Amino acid sequence: MGWSYPDSVECMGTVRRAELMAYIISEVLEFGNSSTTLDQMDSLADAMYFIVDAFLEIGIDPEDVYKIIHRSNMAKKWPTSGARLDTSVVPPKLIKPPSWVSPKEELDMYLMDVINNKVKET
Repeated sequence: MGWSYPDSVECMGTVRRAELMAYIISEVLEFGNSSTTLDQMDSLADAMYFIVDAFLEIGIDPEDVYKIIHRSNMAKKWPTSGARLDTSVVPPKLIKPPSWVSPKEELDMYLMDVINNKVKET
């Protein structure tokens, strides 16, 4: 998509994180209060814009992370019955099959790879 990345991966500071959180929450609330498809599209796209910006500011490609999370979420389907929900919690939560593996290790490996590649580039 032609994103522009900083030269290094950096954890976002508290003040900037709070600013972006306020923008994202504002857009989520706008989505919750919307009554037209146009308003829903606008608020969702604005929230996505701020989220992508946050990824870029910390030096991470959001598309790569999305792919890892998407694979993990799709693996939550049970082979014989699709999705199973735990309705005892609000909102209902997907019950993970025994074969499901958390994406954290893959995300950690991805992060280490990005950090190492950025160090090599400088």
